[in-house]
Parts: sequence; C-alpha cells; structure tokens
Amino acid sequence: MLIASAGRAFLAQRLVRRRCEDCRVAAELSEEDLARSGFPVEHRHGVYRSVGCRACRDTGFRGRMAILEICLLSPQLQELIAQDKPHSELKAQALSDGLVPLRQAGFQKVAEGKTTLEEVLTHTAEAQ
Repeated sequence: MLIASAGRAFLAQRLVRRRCEDCRVAAELSEEDLARSGFPVEHRHGVYRSVGCRACRDTGFRGRMAILEICLLSPQLQELIAQDKPHSELKAQALSDGLVPLRQAGFQKVAEGKTTLEEVLTHTAEAQ
C-alpha cells in the first residue's frame, strides 16, 4: 500500500550505443527476421547497421543514448497495487494508461535510425 500512495511514477532505462552517422548502411533483414524479433515490419526501411569507419574507430557506433520506459501511476493503477493484484492486471492497466514498454521504445529509436536492432534486442528483455 505504501508504494502505491507514495510513488508517482517508475522509470526503467537502458543505455544503447548510438549508431555512427558516417558509416551507416541499410540493413538487409527479411520480414520473417523482423517479425521474429517483434519489430514492426512496416518500419523496416529505417533499419540500418553500421560497418565502421575512421570517425567511429571502426566500431560502427559513436556515443550512447538512453531508451526509457516510464510508468505513471494513475489512480486506477494505484488502486490495483493497493489491492495486491497480479502482475498481468497491473501490466494491462499500465498499458491502457499509455505505458510504452522498454523494447518498444527501443524499436522507435531503431525506426528513427538512431541505433541498431541488435543493440535494442541485446539490452532489453522481451515483453512477457
């Protein structure tokens, strides 16, 4: 009960490497590979990989960026927590309140061309 009344939001973050802008090339991934990873197939044209260059010291990456999952505690979610409801009900309420899961937030960064699909898959857990 204390956490439900004291908290206003929870945040999860992962740091992923930022893709180098100088050496990016379009990633050749099949629809099957994208679907298996959970990445939205309609955004596959934003998926890049980095091959390495002098600017990034042949790593393909320059710097890091955070991907975030922010869960705002709505009154409905606070009530479910106070009632000690199961995880599945809490998650369903959080999603209906607008929670974007960590992996989905990472997929958005991939679609924007800021990081790679491999980085997001490596640093986030699959939604349960």
